[in-house]
Amino acid sequence: SGGRTHGGAAAAAAVAEGAQSGVNNSGSGSGGGGGNDNTMGGTVPRSPSAQECILLAACGADELLPQSADLPADVFSACLTTPIKIALQWFCSRSILKGDGISMDIIDKIPGQQNNRKTPLGELNWIFTAITDTIAWNVLPRPLFQRLFRQDLLVASLFRNFLLADRIMRANNCTPISCPMLPPTYQHSMWLAWDMAVEICLLQMPALVAGDSSVEFNPSPFFTEQLTAFEVWLEHGSERKAPPEQLPIVLQVLLSQSHRLRALVLLGRFLDMGEWAVDLALSVGIFPYVLKLLQTTAPDLRQILVFIWTKILALDRSCQLDLVKDGGHQYFVRFLDSPAVPAEERAMAAFVLATITNDHVKGQAVVASSGLMPICLAHLPAAASPAGSPLFARWLCLCLCKLWGNFRGLQAEAFRGGAAEGVAPLLAHPTPDARAAAVYALGALIYVSPWGSADGSGNNTAAEGPGGGGGGADVWGNAGEAEGFDDRERAAAERTVACHILPGVTDASPLVRVETAVALGRLAYAHSTLFQSAALWWRKHGGGRVGAGGGGEASTSFSSRAGDHEGGGGSAVGSYEGSSSYGTYGRPTAGAQTQDGAHTQAVPGPGVYAVSQQG
Repeated sequence: SGGRTHGGAAAAAAVAEGAQSGVNNSGSGSGGGGGNDNTMGGTVPRSPSAQECILLAACGADELLPQSADLPADVFSACLTTPIKIALQWFCSRSILKGDGISMDIIDKIPGQQNNRKTPLGELNWIFTAITDTIAWNVLPRPLFQRLFRQDLLVASLFRNFLLADRIMRANNCTPISCPMLPPTYQHSMWLAWDMAVEICLLQMPALVAGDSSVEFNPSPFFTEQLTAFEVWLEHGSERKAPPEQLPIVLQVLLSQSHRLRALVLLGRFLDMGEWAVDLALSVGIFPYVLKLLQTTAPDLRQILVFIWTKILALDRSCQLDLVKDGGHQYFVRFLDSPAVPAEERAMAAFVLATITNDHVKGQAVVASSGLMPICLAHLPAAASPAGSPLFARWLCLCLCKLWGNFRGLQAEAFRGGAAEGVAPLLAHPTPDARAAAVYALGALIYVSPWGSADGSGNNTAAEGPGGGGGGADVWGNAGEAEGFDDRERAAAERTVACHILPGVTDASPLVRVETAVALGRLAYAHSTLFQSAALWWRKHGGGRVGAGGGGEASTSFSSRAGDHEGGGGSAVGSYEGSSSYGTYGRPTAGAQTQDGAHTQAVPGPGVYAVSQQG
């Protein structure tokens, strides 16, 4: 610590942050290798290595360290190392109740441990952490708060204690120095809440330390009062007003079983106010708290936890890996498989699982191993029934789509288990969104290699993936031959899928028609060789006219003859019966009109088909 007379630039603590070498200190001067850093107490010369260090000092160059009989000789170091003890001593020296049972002699007799929140000493430490976090979050810039209070536990503890040192040292005519610079916090209103909590605790100590077994410690009303203040803000707050200063305290309350449900409900109400609220909650550090709560088995917390995770993942998908790594996905799988839960709430669990597996290879594999696919297929008929929930049916389909999309092994299992036949009835659902989701899920059963080209059989295979050649495993961990589902079986299964979704081209909903076009596009890409061969054969042999009077025969001939081409690899083309917009060779007639009123235009070139355009 600093000298006994002048604090100067003597550092009380300097914590090296090697991992943060690329992060600029908040409050720094101009960029580059030289310059100065502004601090609470003055200016400190800055070198290139200074950005990797955190500096805490007792006072400025022209100030004297405090010398008081009521305080330790080294007040600043005491604040950084034993904050609760020095805070209680400083409170007792200033309290007007020190003649009514509050004295310094009783401080060392306070029972409990600081890591046990159910004891008096542990509760004080818990309140101190909540208050200093709240002050820092409300005063500091968000990036600086994240760096100092959320990236490292030791650094966060030092700076919480530094806020206390700032309060005590300023009361003794000293201004602590910090680099990076922190705004003054010694007059923040939350310090008054700390004083009240300390007073309530100390007033109970004489009776507790007297040894009377009938006397019990009454917990502080601090957290209950702060939750009430947060609830009042929810009634009148908005994005245009100042954020609720109690938000860090709400997260601390999640650690308490007695207040947890109320805190989660209030937090859910706050997140429901919009993306800005979710962003604020993430900035304060909500993620590790709600992630740990997924390990609980309390049934009364399930609905609100799923709702909170729905709001988080709707804004930030980056926590996919953490959910999979810690097994958090199992919580949502169990919730989804709970028939007693309302369908609309289970739809939120389906959304969470769909987000976990979206473009996430490891997430697909881990979630699939938990048995999600049969669970979704089992609940699909009830959700699609007239008495079911279209919202739930839609998200079940989307969840299945994200689960088996380009996952060859799971796709083969889905085909063998009749998943396509299980989803197909939703194509006749009265709700357009449900029909579109069903088409989307069925289209995802068609495997499209991310880097391959069509082979002779019409299936894409990885040309040079992590597994080596075309027969090796791809990025999804698909082993090809090991799945027991060869290319001929896959082509037949995908042709069946195409037959299921093909009527969607005349659906009244533009959304369904778009999804049908996308699904058929996947089919055409995956089986481009067969599509090109069929088109060439059709042109060579004259084919016939697909339309009135000959549509059924022509489309059947097209499908069957393409299947005979090149060893009978099978065609993925379904039936075009009933379409009046196709002319000779299966190409659309210029200016023809489809059944839903859309106009098509002929596109030149062999084997190229038209795209419908609305009005």
